Amino acid sequence: MAEDVFVEYPGENRFHEGIILNEFKGEFSFVAEKIWNDKAEMKWVYPQDKDRKPLNKTLPWKIKIGDGKDNAIEMLRGFIKALQGSEETIEAEEETPF
Repeated sequence: MAEDVFVEYPGENRFHEGIILNEFKGEFSFVAEKIWNDKAEMKWVYPQDKDRKPLNKTLPWKIKIGDGKDNAIEMLRGFIKALQGSEETIEAEEETPF
């Protein structure tokens, strides 16, 4: 995947927030993002240690969806099935952006 793919939340979204599909070192993730001054910017978080105290290091606010493209696609198909309420196999569209 050459570039991240940004999808803005539909509906009332005055802060232009959304999610990007990000690939980093072969791992695919969804990352929270917003448009700020006409530029997409990742949201960052402070992870907590075992005592629930924030660490000094920030990380992108992301959710891993797979190690590699095939695993990420399979994960997304599972979510689509759940949203559709169907057990049928879902065929990926030919114009998938990733």
